[in-house]
Amino acid sequence: MHLKNPISNLYVIVILLKYKFVEEEETFENEKKKEKEKEKEKENGNKNEKKQEQEQEQEQEKTQEDRNYNFNFTKSYISNYEPVSVSIQDLIIDNGSSMMKAGFGGDDAPRAVFPMIVGRPKIKKIDNFKDAFVEDEAQYKRGVLTLKHPIEKGLVTNWDDLEKVWASYHS
Repeated sequence: MHLKNPISNLYVIVILLKYKFVEEEETFENEKKKEKEKEKEKENGNKNEKKQEQEQEQEQEKTQEDRNYNFNFTKSYISNYEPVSVSIQDLIIDNGSSMMKAGFGGDDAPRAVFPMIVGRPKIKKIDNFKDAFVEDEAQYKRGVLTLKHPIEKGLVTNWDDLEKVWASYHS
């Protein structure tokens, strides 16, 4: 069984060990109950002492075999454990005040850098003009647009504009 994340492999091993421990506790409690019942039967004189000793020995052998099996199963699982190489890199997106940077974790420099800017027309009556321009398009038309950054001093000032920048990045 191979999982993508080595930490989740350890989590599975811990769960298996915990399950086996709980199972062993239950068998131990069952053994105690059986021993108490047998002591009561001895007092009552219902069974032969030799039969009881043989049954006890058989039960002890079975429980020992079960414990060995559980331990061997866990031991073999751990010894066959092969760490999975992590080939998936984390995507890092930095929403800065003036620039948005995106890249993969562990790289020296971001792979994509573009302006976090939204421009709206200064004059509302211009025909065939969009309501808002984002990124490079806003910078090219900055003479007729009012430019604003959706994030100023680390705080989001306009969520709608920020969504427009994200939408343009994902398209």
